[in-house]
Amino acid sequence: MYGIKLCRGSSVSLVKQLYSALINLIRQGELKGQERLPSTRELAKELAVSRNTVNEAYQLLVTEGYIYSKAGAGYIVHKKCAAEEAPHVCFAEKERNYHEIEYNFSLGIPDIHAFPFLMWNSYQKKTLFQFKKEDFAYGDPQGYLSLRQEIAKWLFRSRGLQVHEEDVFITTGTTQAINFCLELLKPLQQTFIIEDPCYYPVAHSLQRLNFLYQSIRVDEEGINVPAIKDYQHAICGCYVTPSHQFPKGSVLSDGRRAKLVKLAEERDFYILEDDYDGEFRYNQTALTPLYSLCPERVIYMGTFSKTLFPALRIGFILLPKKFHAQWKTLRSVYDRQNAIHDQITLSFFMQERKIDVYIKKMNKVYAKKLQILLDSLKKYFPQNLKFLGVNAGLHIALQVTGAKFDEKFYEKCFENKIALSFYPCKFYQKEFITEQNERDILYLGYGALEETQMGSAVKRLASLL
Repeated sequence: MYGIKLCRGSSVSLVKQLYSALINLIRQGELKGQERLPSTRELAKELAVSRNTVNEAYQLLVTEGYIYSKAGAGYIVHKKCAAEEAPHVCFAEKERNYHEIEYNFSLGIPDIHAFPFLMWNSYQKKTLFQFKKEDFAYGDPQGYLSLRQEIAKWLFRSRGLQVHEEDVFITTGTTQAINFCLELLKPLQQTFIIEDPCYYPVAHSLQRLNFLYQSIRVDEEGINVPAIKDYQHAICGCYVTPSHQFPKGSVLSDGRRAKLVKLAEERDFYILEDDYDGEFRYNQTALTPLYSLCPERVIYMGTFSKTLFPALRIGFILLPKKFHAQWKTLRSVYDRQNAIHDQITLSFFMQERKIDVYIKKMNKVYAKKLQILLDSLKKYFPQNLKFLGVNAGLHIALQVTGAKFDEKFYEKCFENKIALSFYPCKFYQKEFITEQNERDILYLGYGALEETQMGSAVKRLASLL
């Protein structure tokens, strides 16, 4: 029935196999919204399993919100969880011409104009004279040794982390790191926990790999750790952005940080810590990463896309030793290594502490931009404002009480040459189980805007409310 095949010799229980198969059918649109499922007796007979097996699988689906029971009708697929027959292309997924944009509030874009490209080019020229014959062959899938050593030293200077270069693995950025980590954890066949709202590529990757996943609400103290503790099913991983939650900007409180790490040890799961813009802190000291509390349970991910410039395509990950060999195999299979020229150039840039000087400079630049942005918002926007996530990073969350920002508003902004990242909770939740109504929040990135543009950009944005 439905093409479901159960493997009785598998280490995964029949309940879990059936549960996963039904979820995949729902997500792929084979089982549509409001469609009635077979009765437990009927499905048990077709699959040659006990009714208890089917009933347990159905109850798991009810708990997760995929289906619901209705008196006299049995079990029915939830409409909000089913794939749409004609998927709506939302604002964020449309291809757009950004060349005509005057004011760019997009998230995750640093001030590229401030980067010392002349200095960088001089290091690139220096790199050409440092090449050895072996550098032209296939390199270490773990990454260029000198770069890994410099990253380890830099993490000690900037984060207080004592890291060995053998634990540092070079990546093309956070997205690759997340996908590889999910590949490592997939054989566990357990649920993955994500923040709600969350960096949406994480949810997309989980779906692509047919993971079971559960979103947990984020509040002013970060992810709700007690809710994770109350979650009854086995967990293999938990993705968090503790230093500056993406996109809402909250910081994971000290109490929850300790509890999350302790819970990972007790429940035997791994924490994926995404420190995507932790270098930029305003009015607060840099936070010690979760990794320092338990390197055996925390996988720490960093990137130079925000620190330096996105096109560099270099990030890094700190891995527990258990995964070293598997990661090298994955990297060898997929794309082997980053460009050696860029790795050597970055290692020089870090070795001579130019990165330290640049980050110190940019902290002042971004702090000033942030203050101008806040002052402009207070001047041109209604009085009922709430600012979230203003102590770190390159974006803020702006809550406007009584407002409702839908796709039409974002379209209108784009037509008026304003670029906004379309990250309302509805977009984050379109593949999630929970329903959220936080449509009164705008996420404003200020890294790409010049200081002189800020006032006029906010004024135009306010005129479109």
